[in-house]
This record gives sequence, C-alpha cells and structure tokens, in this order.
Amino acid sequence: MIAVSFDPGARGDDAALAAALAPAEATISRSEALALAYASPAQAASVGELQCVLLGELLNRAALCRELSAEPGSDDAVLVALAYRSFGLAGLTHLRGTFAIALWDSERRRGVLATDHFAVHPWYVQRAGGAVLAATTMSALLRMLPSAPEGDGLKAITWLATNRPPGAVTFARSIERLPGACAVVFEEGRATTERWWQPVYREPLRESRPELAERLRAALGRAVGSRMPPGETTGVILSGGFDSSAVTGVAASEIAAAQDLRTYSAGFPEDPDMDESSRVRDLVGARSLPNYLIGVEPAGLVRAALEYQRDFGVPLAGPGFLLERPLLERAALDGVRSILDGQGGDELFGFDLYLIADRVRRGRLLGALELLANMPDQSGLPSRNSLRYCVREYAVRPLLPTRLERRLRLRGDRTRGMPVWLRRDQVELFWAADTRMDWKHATDGPLWWRHHVNLMTKVRGGLTEYIGHRASDLGLAMRPPLLDVDLVELALRIPPELHYGGINRSLARDSVAGDLPDSVRLAAKKSNLRPFYHRTLTGGDLASIRLLLEPADARIYRYADRERYLALLARPPAVGDPNWTAWSLPIWVGLTAEIALRTLEDAQFPQAFIDRHNPPMRGHSELR
Repeated sequence: MIAVSFDPGARGDDAALAAALAPAEATISRSEALALAYASPAQAASVGELQCVLLGELLNRAALCRELSAEPGSDDAVLVALAYRSFGLAGLTHLRGTFAIALWDSERRRGVLATDHFAVHPWYVQRAGGAVLAATTMSALLRMLPSAPEGDGLKAITWLATNRPPGAVTFARSIERLPGACAVVFEEGRATTERWWQPVYREPLRESRPELAERLRAALGRAVGSRMPPGETTGVILSGGFDSSAVTGVAASEIAAAQDLRTYSAGFPEDPDMDESSRVRDLVGARSLPNYLIGVEPAGLVRAALEYQRDFGVPLAGPGFLLERPLLERAALDGVRSILDGQGGDELFGFDLYLIADRVRRGRLLGALELLANMPDQSGLPSRNSLRYCVREYAVRPLLPTRLERRLRLRGDRTRGMPVWLRRDQVELFWAADTRMDWKHATDGPLWWRHHVNLMTKVRGGLTEYIGHRASDLGLAMRPPLLDVDLVELALRIPPELHYGGINRSLARDSVAGDLPDSVRLAAKKSNLRPFYHRTLTGGDLASIRLLLEPADARIYRYADRERYLALLARPPAVGDPNWTAWSLPIWVGLTAEIALRTLEDAQFPQAFIDRHNPPMRGHSELR
C-alpha cells in the first residue's frame, strides 16, 4: 500500500500518512513538498536522483532489462525508475503489468503518481487547493483526512441510475479514482492530470480471416504465457463460458509444466439454465487439468457488500463476488500464486452495433441492412420491434448532434428515461450525470472504434478495480490476461464486420480451435445467473436489506423514491413471476449506495451493522 501527501505550502502531517497504512508499519520519505509512505507489499528503489515506490508487478522484466541496459533480475521499482529517467512519462508505455507507481525526481523537483493501463491498481486522489492527498485504496485515503468527506450527489445518482462513469464511484465529493493510463504530475507547486497512453486509430488489418485468427491466437498466447512464470502455480477462475474457457485452454497449451495449472469453478447442477459445469468437465478432462467445483448457497450478499465497503472504502460493483471469493480462498490454500480469468472478454471479443451507423453515414444503406440481418446468434432480420429499436439506437441517433439527440429522446418530458425508482425532483442531477454518449467526442476514428475504445479503456474501470481488490488479502496476484494492452490494441485493428454473422465471438472461437474441445468452443448458449442472485436478495438476505432501506432516514432517499422502494421490499417477486427481473437491480444499487453513503459518514458503519444484525454468511459445498 502507498500513501502520498503533496502540499506546496506546508510540510504535511506524517502521522496522517502513517495512519493511512495502519496497522502495517509504514516507511515515510519526504522530499520538498512531497511525502511518501509505503508498506509491504509495495517495493521501493532509488536510481540516482529518482525515488520510485511500486505496488503491483511488471510482467516484461527481461525485455525491460535488455532495453534499459539494466542488470538481469533488477527489481521492478528499479526498472520503472530507469524507464522514467530515459523517456519521462512516455517510459510508462514500455511497461507491462498491473501497478500503481509513485516517483519523485529530486533534481527536477517533479513527482508522478501513475496507474497501469487499466487501473487494476488504482490511485484515489483528493485535491484541495494546491494540496493533494492520495492512496492506493479509498479506505487508506479516508484515514488520512482530518474529517469525513461530504457525499457527492452527482456520484450517488450516477450509481443509483446504473449509468456509471469511467471507473468506480467513490461517492465522496472532491475524491476521484485515477483512470487507467493516467498520471498526476506534481511540478512547480501544481498538480495536473495527464494521460500517458491512449489508443490511436489505425486502419483495420487487411488480412484473411484465417490469418487474423492466427494473429489473435498468438497474441492470446503471449498475454496468457507472460502471466504464468515458470515454477509458480497458476489458477484460473473457470466459469464454463467461452472467455474463461479460452483463457484456460490457451494456458494449458502455453504453460511449461501442466501440474502448475489448476482451475476453480462454481456450478448449479439443479438449474440447467445457469449450470455450465458440463462444459467445465469437458474442458478439464480434455486438457487433464485439476478442477475444484463448488455449489454456492444463495445467501451472504449483504454481508459481502458490507465487508467489501469496510475493507476497500468503495461499493461492491457486482454480486459475482459471492461466487468468486470461495474459489479464490481455495486457490490460496492450494498454494496458487497467480489468478487468471476471462474478465473483459465481452469488450475484447464482442461485436459493435455502432458499425451500423458508420455504414449509414457513408451512404451504405444496404450495408447497414446486411449488418442488421447478420447480428451474431440470429438468423435473418430481427423482429419488427427489435429492428425498429436497432435502427433508432444504432443507425440514426449516433449520427445526430448531442443536443438534438437528447431533445428527441425526451420528447418534451425531462423525466423520460429516468429509472422509476429515482425521485422526479432530481431530474437535473440525473441529466448532469448522463455521460452515455460522451464517447462520441472523446477521440477520432469511426463510431464503432470510438465506442470500442470507450468500452475497453474506460467503462470497465469498475471491473478492473474489483479485480485488483477481490483477493488482495489472500496473497494472490491478479493477472487478467484479457486486460493486456497489446491484445487490446490488436482487437482494435480487427475488421469489425468479422464479428458479425454466425455464432458470437466467432473469430476468437476460430483462433482457439487447437486449445478447446468443440463441445466448449462452439457452445453459443451463455448461462444466466440472474435467478441465483435474485433468490439471494429475496431469501435470507432480505431481512438485512429491509433494515438498511426501510428507515425514513436512509441516505439514498435524498435521490431515490422511498415509496417505490418500500413497495418493492414489501412484495418481492419469485423467479418467474411477472416482471421479476425488474426487482433486483434497484434493490442492489440501493443497498450498495446506502452502505457507501453511511460509511462516508462513519467508517465503522459496515462492521457495526454486521456486529449488531449478523446478516447471513455465504456458504458453499464441493461438488463431485
């Protein structure tokens, strides 16, 4: 963990830095207006006038040693300092891995805080005038502050509306999560934010489909292989879906010793719509891999959300933690060192509907119609209602000026489009939080490419934060191979029309033909876990949810409609009832927002609620 204080007008408070990292014993270093505090597992190094502290790891050490003429086996912090000394901020583009970095150049009196490409290890930053406080967890930053920060209505309604901005929501006014590939630079008494990497549009590759499949497989091999050092045991969270299965199959092909690869899965044998354990068995059997398979009880989400907020200071982004956490705990017991998974596959391998608008803009109306008739997993044009929706949302509206598009969307009613569980008098705040189409103006290139960049570099910020957090206390290194910058840059150059027609992720499926049995590689159906999460929220966890959301002084009711929530809580539908799928989302965002807002007021709230009300614990059993 790392904490930083920058104050051009004062020396700062070393006690606050030490408190941020408690109970670990902090090392504090001060230079000019910048003070650094760090504790294990962060590592520190000095190279001439440069001091570097790094949390995380580099995955291309050998290549960096050659490029920077460094001693073989140099520590990661040394390599970062050398890259920065040689190339400045551009030196960060030479790094591969997941990391949060703090640098101080005493000669130039310049400091830098930087995240990795996708902010798996983020910085949380508070600015007050010219002063800056920062830490690698939100909970550490909150311990540095002299008083609790105010809640931010814009961030709260963004979360409640499920229209989340890039990165995760901190709920605190004046505190931001630094996005991926960004740096805060301290120089001449000022702190500014700069991007050190951003995809640049290049024409799609002009190669045959087999050649592109081969190129994609090679990139997957490098991404996965670089995350499995020889001599370490690697674990894979294997759901049975295509993305995690592709990572597993490639890992089995690339790993030096098969005994160093283990897989971990959750199954639902009593519910065929959710269960993918047959695919898991097919894959691990074909590749002779050990697998730990569990069944998870539908209970424990409230406690998990409280514990996550307590430990990390930010809300739990999704309920999948309930399934993943017991698998990660078992992996740690098995001596696994690093974890791979298929997170990010939707964005990396999926098709982009905004290609339709690009066709229309170029006057290629028949080409647009052809795309509509060849969307993955469908035969011919969609139904009339679906076709009307797709034409409106992906052929017409993306081409309209933003103001005109919003005016047409609202049709004279500014509350149109607001989730029904939000207060109507918060309409101005709701629209201030609406950033859904900002990606159109964020970069150059065709619309499909801009949207794809937004998905892969910004929208999944909350996912990458979760990946970094989910097992940080277990000593496991999170190494998500689909969050690999070289793989992302290749994906952005694949002709987008190749993702249309036939089965979803068709090019990616072609690329791993030698790694997966066809029963897994060509399985188009994706499990739907919504019934499991719904039963969790409406079962044993419901009493705890009511304790949080029924009181009149619940903090979310500054923005949410209490009568709507009380009606939802009074009559929770069973799976399969009319409109049952519309119940869980407002309950989940309301529950996590309430915990976040209460914790801002009182950092002890999560643990106090657990101690007082004893919400259900999660449970699981091994399946054979």
